[in-house]
Amino acid sequence: MVIKVCLVDDEPLAREIIESYIQKMPQLELVQTCENAVQAIKVLDENRVDLLFLDINLPDINGMSLVKQLRVAPAIIFTTAYPQYALESYDMQAVDYLLKPFSAERFEMAVQKYVRLRASEQVLVQPEEAERPLFLRSEGKWVKVNLADIIWVEALKDYVKICLKNNQRLTMHGTMKNMEQKLSEQAQFCRVHKSYIINLKHIEQVESNLLRMEGKEFPIGATYKDDLLKKIAEFSIQK
Repeated sequence: MVIKVCLVDDEPLAREIIESYIQKMPQLELVQTCENAVQAIKVLDENRVDLLFLDINLPDINGMSLVKQLRVAPAIIFTTAYPQYALESYDMQAVDYLLKPFSAERFEMAVQKYVRLRASEQVLVQPEEAERPLFLRSEGKWVKVNLADIIWVEALKDYVKICLKNNQRLTMHGTMKNMEQKLSEQAQFCRVHKSYIINLKHIEQVESNLLRMEGKEFPIGATYKDDLLKKIAEFSIQK
């Protein structure tokens, strides 16, 4: 199986190192090396690329923004010196997240992960708009809510409050159990307390029995802590 790859990185030394790793793997065929997102968009538009090795800190358009601009994206392995984007990369269904400096062995592990996913037909980057929205009854009307816009859900006695991007809030009659069931198929959501369900991609920090996101602290219930840590481990750059 020949895997056509493209490398995007603005640092000459990083490009040189990753190119050397690519050359050591005969199943990889380097289509093009790019220094910025503009070059990458042109290459991806004109060539078949199966796998993209993508830096995040790029000039003008960063790697995350590049992926969001692509109508159809190849599989992505992020190569970056910034650990704080690991959660967001999971939301984009990235194959792996390599933290610089990484070894040839770690690079090969990421490629083999792609090979396994491709074999099982799981390597997909779906556009955010393809997500199934929720229709929630709030204040006597049905409101369509995109799952990606939900930051957290909070229990209020016989009601739940849904906190959305741009400081939007919805209050609806219902239970946390019902909301948990509605969100259970979405990997980015996790119940962390009897009163809270959170969107993992917005987590800023986890410490002891507290987590911080969007400038707010959330308690972590003992019943839910193991599940939270397990999901965080899925995003971990430690292998």
